[in-house]
Amino acid sequence: MRPILMKGHERPLTFLKYNRDGDLLFSCAKDDTPTVWFADNGERLGTYKGHNGAVWCCDVSSNLTSSCTSRDSVRLITGSADQTAKLWNVQTGAQLFTFNFGSPARSVDFSVGDKLAVITTDPFMELPSAIHVKRIASDPSEQTDESVLTIKGPRGRINRAVWGPLNQTLISAGEDAVVRIWDAEARLNLITGKLLKESDKETSHSKAISSLSKSADGSHFLTGSLDKSAKLWDIRTLTLIKTYVTERPVNAVAISPLLDHVVIGGGQDASSVTTTDRRAGKFEAKFFHKILQEEIGGVKGHFGPINALAFNPDGRSFSSGGEDGYVRLHHFDPDYFNIKMKHKIQEDARSLLLSSEKIGQVETTLEKRRKAMQLSKMWTPTRTVEGPTARLERTRTRSLMFYGNMEIEFMGLEFNFVIWKISGQRAISVLMGEISALITLSNEDDEQ
Repeated sequence: MRPILMKGHERPLTFLKYNRDGDLLFSCAKDDTPTVWFADNGERLGTYKGHNGAVWCCDVSSNLTSSCTSRDSVRLITGSADQTAKLWNVQTGAQLFTFNFGSPARSVDFSVGDKLAVITTDPFMELPSAIHVKRIASDPSEQTDESVLTIKGPRGRINRAVWGPLNQTLISAGEDAVVRIWDAEARLNLITGKLLKESDKETSHSKAISSLSKSADGSHFLTGSLDKSAKLWDIRTLTLIKTYVTERPVNAVAISPLLDHVVIGGGQDASSVTTTDRRAGKFEAKFFHKILQEEIGGVKGHFGPINALAFNPDGRSFSSGGEDGYVRLHHFDPDYFNIKMKHKIQEDARSLLLSSEKIGQVETTLEKRRKAMQLSKMWTPTRTVEGPTARLERTRTRSLMFYGNMEIEFMGLEFNFVIWKISGQRAISVLMGEISALITLSNEDDEQ
């Protein structure tokens, strides 16, 4: 998997966002110029000039409105340290509107339907951190700066706020390490902003939450923290589902829309980068199995902490942005989609029920089990079948045992087992690139 290096920012990356179709990638950095790229080849398409400070976050529209001629990527919203959030025309790069605040705008997110946007602002001077809900007009000339809802009070900076299911809730997380769910449903044209749920100390992070990413179906979300862990939460009940532990502070997280994978990125603090070897900084994007919580692998390349991660909506590529100012675009190799986890394979094999009508009576006597165990010792889990001594054949079986790291794959024929009869051995092996199951046959079967 050879990455495409995209150099268009002069300072560290802060955020990455794909459009709904996955053909455009938007990047934000600590310079003042959000940038759009072709997501296939990494070619820079254009920039959006108008901010006067670091741009922390962005989101792109994905819904048809009365003034739009296409269904995707019509408007871009960005939040900046210059105390503004701006609406842009994606195609022309023109500024459509500027929301002004008295403190830096940290996070932005369009609602489903793009009629609302949530913007968070940092604590600054006498102002506390706040969550602002703005109504987005279909006609830019009718856009106003008025807030539909303003929520004040959470301690510390709110690093991320996103919309919950059906725009009925808002989910926020930040420096106080608490995940909160707020009421955002309009009743009688009024949004209360009432606090509905918050994570408890036993299950929540122990240090600041740096990132938050929703799943493609919106049923759960992932948070990353400086406590060197990432946590998976149910978006409605705020129930902790899984925890992924790493050896580095987590700055960015993303959930694959295609496979049960999550990717986590971070590294040592940027102030220490120049005093240590890049290998000690652990500047890798680490992949974990979402269900089993096991590390699958890592992707190296950045020369500083990873600050931003995003999966393409098709799940076949992902991008990372680092403190080194580079965006790295990775298209997955075919082998990535065939990764098998050991524990899942074993569990699937143990729980597999064999139908007696399809395969025959499974032998249950201790004697046959003992013989099968003896036979299994002739093989190792990595031995493969080579040469003309093996032939593909359908047969009935009387006894079955599992051995080593196991998996039986269904691939056609009557009961869909791919089985090989080994010449000179009274055994049938179900092969998936390795000997994974051994079956003994009775004398009657051999004679047949």
